[in-house]
Amino acid sequence: MLFRSTAQNNSLPRIGQTFTTRVSNLPWTGLALMLLGESNTTYGTAPLPVDLGFLNAPNCLLRTSIDDLQPLQNVLGTATWSFTIPPVPGAVFYMQAVPFDATANGLGLTFSNGGRAVVGL
Repeated sequence: MLFRSTAQNNSLPRIGQTFTTRVSNLPWTGLALMLLGESNTTYGTAPLPVDLGFLNAPNCLLRTSIDDLQPLQNVLGTATWSFTIPPVPGAVFYMQAVPFDATANGLGLTFSNGGRAVVGL
């Protein structure tokens, strides 16, 4: 199952504005997290993406470093995540949604596509 994360309503990561992304095609209920990272090429010493098959999550890829975790409120398979963009023009951050799904695989997690945002004026 593919979970898709997209900017909502033409939301852009602009200084002082609220940036919102929508994650769809989640399991109907349950906890989900938004992973936020500063890199999509390395996580510690590991190159990204990381194939999580070794954790019993076949076909799942970790696409961002995990520098912060934010909870997502999953309502009937859709979640939104928002935050106010700080005054750091040109900063880049990466996002990936991770819903808990005990029936998906042995790890009980699945992973969305990755998102990249560049802070603009």
